[in-house]
Amino acid sequence: MLASTYITLVAIYSVQAIIIIAGNTFTIFVFWTQRSSLKRTYLLLINLAVADLLVGITELIVIGSVKSQDLGKGILMLSRSNFSAAAFTLFFSSTSVYFLALVSLERAFAVLRPIRHRITNRRVYIYSIVIVWVIAIVFFGLIMSSLYYPEINGVYVFVTGRTSLLISILVICTSYLSISARLRAPSPAVIDNHKQRSREHNLRLSKTLYIAIASSLVF
Repeated sequence: MLASTYITLVAIYSVQAIIIIAGNTFTIFVFWTQRSSLKRTYLLLINLAVADLLVGITELIVIGSVKSQDLGKGILMLSRSNFSAAAFTLFFSSTSVYFLALVSLERAFAVLRPIRHRITNRRVYIYSIVIVWVIAIVFFGLIMSSLYYPEINGVYVFVTGRTSLLISILVICTSYLSISARLRAPSPAVIDNHKQRSREHNLRLSKTLYIAIASSLVF
């Protein structure tokens, strides 16, 4: 019974990791080939795809390193034997959620403040991406420090990580509630064709990303 459960879990996690790797590799490839025509929003999506790709890669490493008796307790069980690989998976998973929150904020800004969004400097996107990676790296450093330095209370690290993820989810929900409210609001009576097309494009992109973000959080 234990052997069959182990094999089933390995199969499920392996298929999940392979799908993650294949899907995000294809996404990055498409973005790269179309990079000359892509807008600033795709800088965020590329980084999101990279973080998700690394989640899949590290998950396969965890599967290869975790003991059979630990697998039933969760693929991300942070025992010393597989702590490093699992910590990297947690690191990239958290980074992915942070980027989902950043994408949500950017979409809310594009829909609620379209004129200011159009004149926003590209450097703002780059700085935002750097900040997200720095926050994720700091969280990863706390995780690793809690293992090798007993004086660091692991409970505080856990609470800090979970709080940051909760804040990210609240940002996502608030952003899309704001977008939803704008979608229900009547369109301006007088608006030129260019602004109308831009508004419709932002709304379509926001709807698509909402579905993608909601699916990602559910899974």
